[in-house]
Amino acid sequence: ALSSGINAEYGGSSIVKCVEGQTFSYGTEPECVQCEPGEYRDNFSMVCKTCEAQYPNDDQSACLQCDAGDYFTNDLECYPCDPGQQSNRNRDSCDDCEEGTYRAEGMKRCEACGEGKVPTADKSACEESPDTQDKDEDEVDEEEDCAVKGNCNYSHAASLSVSAAVATAFLALSLL
Repeated sequence: ALSSGINAEYGGSSIVKCVEGQTFSYGTEPECVQCEPGEYRDNFSMVCKTCEAQYPNDDQSACLQCDAGDYFTNDLECYPCDPGQQSNRNRDSCDDCEEGTYRAEGMKRCEACGEGKVPTADKSACEESPDTQDKDEDEVDEEEDCAVKGNCNYSHAASLSVSAAVATAFLALSLL
């Protein structure tokens, strides 16, 4: 396909114009040939170049990068990373999420879980932190008995006494 693009003289008399995505072939006749798979050529270069950590667009006139959360392979297609992983800096493979982060399907990158939550073992979701999840039911019942019914053991009674003293002092100061 000869058209506007880069020019090359052949034998000093012919001018061949190749479009972006093509380069010259100097056989018996001058002709434009498509860049090799994984290569591109724009109007600023004379030869096809390899797309480093990217893949060429359909007409091979530029290199594109996969979206965050996706990676490309040797077949020059973008694929999503599995949940619990994100694309590496070059977007040519996926890395596991760092400690304390997760990535669910549809998310672009790994993120920290919210307050009181931790990533699941496969880092594809968040779950309640074992600190809040494993709270002893007896302890919850004791706190409820103390706060609601006044049935307090020493540690809860001391805690409530301190809270009551702070509230009294605050009230006294606010009346001044």
